[in-house]
Amino acid sequence: MLKQISFLCLLALSTVLSACVDSHDLNQKSAKNYQRIVEQMEMFGIVDHDSATATRVQTVFARLQQTANKYNDSGQALDWRITVFRSPEVSAWTMPGGKMIVYSSLVEKLRLNDDELSIILAHEMAHVIKEHGKAQLNVNRATRLLSVFGGAAISSAVNYAGSALALAPEYAITRPFSRAKELEADRIGLLLMAESGYNPQAAMRLWRKLYEFAGDGDTQGFLQRIRDTHPGYAEREANIQTVFPQALALYQQNRLNKP
Repeated sequence: MLKQISFLCLLALSTVLSACVDSHDLNQKSAKNYQRIVEQMEMFGIVDHDSATATRVQTVFARLQQTANKYNDSGQALDWRITVFRSPEVSAWTMPGGKMIVYSSLVEKLRLNDDELSIILAHEMAHVIKEHGKAQLNVNRATRLLSVFGGAAISSAVNYAGSALALAPEYAITRPFSRAKELEADRIGLLLMAESGYNPQAAMRLWRKLYEFAGDGDTQGFLQRIRDTHPGYAEREANIQTVFPQALALYQQNRLNKP
């Protein structure tokens, strides 16, 4: 019996990983799920359209889009969209094709300025541009199938914004990327935000702030993943330094408040 279950597990894993997801199809399905999440959160009054925080997020995101499209070499046009949820949870997540969710407390509790906010958004946009979520989706599917074959019970409940992700876990990228992909997103994100006119000197200040906040022992979700699964602070700093001179030059050429 055990051998039979093991065979079924391997068969499921092989089937899932061999069925590569088409980028266009993935982006279309992701967009539909994203829309469903936003519409359901609208019913609960969770979507933040016009607060000062939401306005800042939309403004920074709009400026980053112009540069992000220049960096897009995926062969797929990206339909960028970001939505802010009013929530005490400090979190953010992205979906293939350019869809993002930011929780208001990420900006407010960490007191992010526009430069720091642009680093987080540009980092997530870099994951989208490089289609890191495409491979991640296959891993997610395989993990869920193996859990089912192994007899694991899977349950979730929607509890307003705090559990909005339960509405469409397949297309939302919440599992940690590999260290290599995180470091690649750091480099591309830094160049992206700098070319958009935001100061790359804020990068290490931002990551230090995130790591310190995540290290308080009482953090869940987004910040816990940064603490437990992302590259360490020293590794992240060394990686950013490899492109920092280029980023600084781009910022000097494109900064928002030129004299």
